Amino acid sequence: MINLPSHRLPALAGWFPTGAPGPSALTEHALATQAGRWWVDRVVQPRVIAAECGHHVLLRGDPQALAPKDLARFADRHIEASGRFLPLIRTAFDHVSPRQRMVHVRRSAAPVTRPPRGVTVPGPRIRYLALDCVNALCSDIAARRHTPSWTCSTTNRPGRLLAWTAGFRPKIEYTHYVVGAPAAKRAAAGRAAILTGWTPSTAVRRAGSTSAAGAPTSSTPGRCPSPLIYRLVLVSPGGLGRLRLAPGLLAVSAAWFIRPTPARSARLLRAMLAPGSRPRADLWSE
Repeated sequence: MINLPSHRLPALAGWFPTGAPGPSALTEHALATQAGRWWVDRVVQPRVIAAECGHHVLLRGDPQALAPKDLARFADRHIEASGRFLPLIRTAFDHVSPRQRMVHVRRSAAPVTRPPRGVTVPGPRIRYLALDCVNALCSDIAARRHTPSWTCSTTNRPGRLLAWTAGFRPKIEYTHYVVGAPAAKRAAAGRAAILTGWTPSTAVRRAGSTSAAGAPTSSTPGRCPSPLIYRLVLVSPGGLGRLRLAPGLLAVSAAWFIRPTPARSARLLRAMLAPGSRPRADLWSE
């Protein structure tokens, strides 16, 4: 996607409603403060516009205009978008967690809180401090001719209770998605794991202690049976990424694991190395 300065953006009224409570308020904040960034799929007549501010992203437009890799820059963000974008978002990131949000709009002013007459201890004042702060903030917002709104998670019961007490009432619910790392990085790690294959390790007993030996493919995967080897372990980095091994690699790995002979070690090393490469003789010969 292309990063555009705000003065080069098309008219945003059709993309983000002006004055609407909820997530669209982020765009007004970004325009007023120049704190955010704007992304489009193309400069002329964009089909997708993304507003990014802090860790939040508003995504609007046609999801078919984007490929999963186009969203990689929004990794580890909170993305708010219509349900049409969900298949694209799930493909673009390795982790997607939907979170339900609720928008409240203030319908009535909350009563002014005062401590009981004759009470001088700070306890009652602290008890109503949050409500007094909300009232003061709402007064400032109303003085600027804006309507106060309150957004919180649907599971945030204390926040919803405070909003209700302050005169806010539920208006809409929406979903945003907390995303992880780009899926392309996971795929690249998987390809690297396939090239290196299953990494054999040997647990060697020396002087009554046990240590692990043999990790990368350049190490010796048990050149031949030895009285120092009492246990064989196959460590698969591909397994951590839930990769599927080719049947050939699985076969030579299993054969070596059952009985590590020089010939089987050579076959395992050839399967683990890149095509056309030959393992060094000192890694498998006696």
